[in-house]
Amino acid sequence: MNRFRQGLNNFMASIRRDNPEANWGNLLTGVVILVLIAAFSIWYFGNTSEDRGGLLNEIFNAQETQTEETAGTPNIVTVQAGEGLWQVAERVCGDGEMYNLIAAENGLSVWSEISEGQELTVSCNY
Repeated sequence: MNRFRQGLNNFMASIRRDNPEANWGNLLTGVVILVLIAAFSIWYFGNTSEDRGGLLNEIFNAQETQTEETAGTPNIVTVQAGEGLWQVAERVCGDGEMYNLIAAENGLSVWSEISEGQELTVSCNY
């Protein structure tokens, strides 16, 4: 047991040469995080999507479906209560980051107020 303890102390001393702020708490936290990542990776890549419950597939398929439905020709979209440009882009295109392109397409600035019931042209294939 003494030899094991001495080995651990030598290991920590070698780490502290490179990083004087290192301590056992940080080292153990890092090891736990690496073990969790390894375990998750083995579980995720070792199973089929059915075994994982298909959650990621459902998320990606929902976004693809929204994009496919709205891609191509421009659609007239009615703004719903409480929505801004970001929410419209997220709902219609599946990506809120497209808010600035929707604003430009409708002659608005990204700071423009939009109101419930307002109609916007959205094409989602920018």
